[in-house]
Amino acid sequence: MGRPRAFGEEVVVARAMETFWTHGYANNSPAQLAEATGIAKGSLYNAFTSELFDRCLGLHHHRTITVRDPLVG
Repeated sequence: MGRPRAFGEEVVVARAMETFWTHGYANNSPAQLAEATGIAKGSLYNAFTSELFDRCLGLHHHRTITVRDPLVG
């Protein structure tokens, strides 16, 4: 059995989302994501495989829907 994760997935996804937002999808590298999230590349891949970007999009969508512009209503 593997060790328990020493990081919160929500925090990692939020940090990765900010990195994608800053650099774009195509201009990001696994090394940049590892540095931004504080997790080694291998651990990042093992934890999220290929779903990290999808989770980032989901978080962005959730924030967009739940945080409404007070001027719009």
